[in-house]
Amino acid sequence: MRIALGINIGGTNISVGLVNELGRILLRKTIPAQASQGGPALLRRVVRLAKDTIRNRAILGIGACMPGQIDPNKGMPLAPTPNIPGWARLPIKKALSGLGLPVHIENDANVAALGEQYCGAGRGVKNLILLTLGTGVGGGIIIDGKIYRGSFCYAGEVGHVPVPIPPWHKVRCGCGNYGCLETVASATGVVRRMRDRMHETGESKASCKDRRKSNKITAKKIFDLARRGRKLELEVVKETGWYLGVAIAGLINVLDPELVIIGGKMSEAGDILMNQIRLNVRGRTMPSKSKCPRIVRAKLGGDAGLIGAAALVFSHE
Repeated sequence: MRIALGINIGGTNISVGLVNELGRILLRKTIPAQASQGGPALLRRVVRLAKDTIRNRAILGIGACMPGQIDPNKGMPLAPTPNIPGWARLPIKKALSGLGLPVHIENDANVAALGEQYCGAGRGVKNLILLTLGTGVGGGIIIDGKIYRGSFCYAGEVGHVPVPIPPWHKVRCGCGNYGCLETVASATGVVRRMRDRMHETGESKASCKDRRKSNKITAKKIFDLARRGRKLELEVVKETGWYLGVAIAGLINVLDPELVIIGGKMSEAGDILMNQIRLNVRGRTMPSKSKCPRIVRAKLGGDAGLIGAAALVFSHE
């Protein structure tokens, strides 16, 4: 059976995995990225880890994914990444090609979408959109079974879709703009809106036993308390579903996918978030309800990067 090496490069960890063509991870290794040492040092760590993992094994090729705007043809990141100094324009593909195998590199959200289409929630689906909800909001688009990158390699930046946000809630996004989906619908945005709601209602954060200390508020706790019927938390969750639903409906009207997949840590909130998203998409899309694309949770979880990176190799065969 054919085997590919998948590499997932992040600001915190570097993971590699030997993945077979069924999407099963046969071997996995993870090391700290030590990103503060800079991009060139991180790249050397990636190459050493890949070389140690391959060793005398019969490998079809290498697929690597990482955050940011990636040019797969030039084989490098095109823009700086805040938590990896000196990352822009590093010749990642060239460095990995020194191992003597075909190399393909791609944005991590695009790869996650490909992984879900290859052997996850989107298996057999040719047109889909993936949203990754975590500290930020990412996205990947598959059209006719292939990653859609756009003209300048930044298609799928779902987190920067503008949504209507009240002026008093607006904060500047990491991209420099105001009104981005990421500022209100990421885990960071959910916590920020919860704090704002508590402030608006005059609630004493210090005296609230269920929420504990204010610096312990997390998106997970907000969803858990909403599930138990807590009023403020439920309002924040409903609002989050509204923002996501409006943005997703817009994407559906433009791209007409068969499937929308919700991934990332926030997707673990389950039905309390998914049902709000579906509710707010309904009625905002062009097709009739019977033809509206399905909205489902991702299946691959944290393995989506490694499996999708390996799928890059298999898809080029």
